[in-house]
Amino acid sequence: MNLAPTCSNHMINNNIISILAHPATKRIYWVLFAILFYNSGQSFTVWLLEPESFKGGLDWAWMIIFPILFPAFFLLNQHLGCSNDYCSRLKHGDNAIEPNHRQMPG
Repeated sequence: MNLAPTCSNHMINNNIISILAHPATKRIYWVLFAILFYNSGQSFTVWLLEPESFKGGLDWAWMIIFPILFPAFFLLNQHLGCSNDYCSRLKHGDNAIEPNHRQMPG
């Protein structure tokens, strides 16, 4: 008889989802995305403004993904970044306000 403790797939999936949705993990995603966005934006800008300085090679790949990452920056900022003052509301413990709720200036 096997007496070793077993974990169900459901329990493992819940643990993985909770790790992936953790705020610290979201910050890591945001930093990795920012690195990609910076490198692609730099290659695109050099290609656009100083084509004689453009090296080619891997810079072509960075330049090609920039038009994809540019709109993604604004979409991901709502979920991974601190848009709409979401981070400061979390610091103050105001959990009653929904993350995408916009308050009227006042």
